[in-house]
Amino acid sequence: MGYDFRILLRPLTIKLGIQERRKPVLVPNPVLEAAYRRTKKKPVDIEVLSKQTDLNRRQIEVWFRNRKKIDSHTTLQKFCDSGWHFLFYAVSFTYGYSIILNKPWFSKTIDCWVGWPLQNVTNDVYWYYMIELAFYWSLIFTLIYDPKRADFYQMFIHHIATIVLMNFSWMVNFVRIGTLVLIVHDVADPLLELTKMVNYLKWKRTTDCVFIVFVIAWITSRHIVFPYA
Repeated sequence: MGYDFRILLRPLTIKLGIQERRKPVLVPNPVLEAAYRRTKKKPVDIEVLSKQTDLNRRQIEVWFRNRKKIDSHTTLQKFCDSGWHFLFYAVSFTYGYSIILNKPWFSKTIDCWVGWPLQNVTNDVYWYYMIELAFYWSLIFTLIYDPKRADFYQMFIHHIATIVLMNFSWMVNFVRIGTLVLIVHDVADPLLELTKMVNYLKWKRTTDCVFIVFVIAWITSRHIVFPYA
């Protein structure tokens, strides 16, 4: 879904001024490819690779630099990915807020434990949970199959932890409190992705304004509402 949305958003992205970066043309070289997959960086054994490929140091360094560019995310791809995340978080938060707004445990959190563990899960809450869970599973596969970013391991651990916690809360029927946790954590996520998007567009003043709103929302939701509500 994220890749499909990237295709749909590309024309708008280009119209806003982010141009598609052409990937460099690379001559296939099995020896250098194997070395690249081992290190992902400029190799230290260039002399050995030079003897194996009949290429000089300069040619090998250029090959590795171009190979890394092929694997890297372009600004256009990053903008489209953030656009997809922004759309999901915004829709997910709106849907989640709308379905639990009138639930008794929304205004009175003590009701999260009334009747536990024999609490009925309504269809709207069920779908809210399943959609959120499916999204985080999709992020895991995206991380694995897309070119690795600098924060790969941090985000991988974050997504795995989220999936484990959601599964645990579902198994022990902590669904009511789980919906509140999801809502509180989803408040700031659309603003974070929107900050990334305007930053990619190099709209500095807008970026600063949106980032300030994000920080306020994040501190309020995670450090005031979450622990004290």
